Amino acid sequence: SRILIVEPNARIGHWKRQLRQEGYEAEDVRNSVEAVRALRAQIGDLILLDSEVPLGRLRTARIFRLHDKYNSIPMVLPLLGKADEEIDLNLVSSTLAQDSALSAKV
Repeated sequence: SRILIVEPNARIGHWKRQLRQEGYEAEDVRNSVEAVRALRAQIGDLILLDSEVPLGRLRTARIFRLHDKYNSIPMVLPLLGKADEEIDLNLVSSTLAQDSALSAKV
């Protein structure tokens, strides 16, 4: 599964390393524009949006939801103030599993 991490600071590099260690293909970008470019190059299976994204993560999420090409990609918005902690891999895997199950039914 390909996971796109949208985070303006390099400190989240540990999420990318952690996800890769678990076998996920993870890419990190610094803002919404870079996220769209990355998704144009290769569509993702999941988007992680940090709370400090320049446009704001809710606005960024809305932009993705309004676009036909990206609106079906599940998004995880980690809790505010939790950026320095490890990502909850159970949340990532269950989100991807739910999305796969829904896609199989369609």
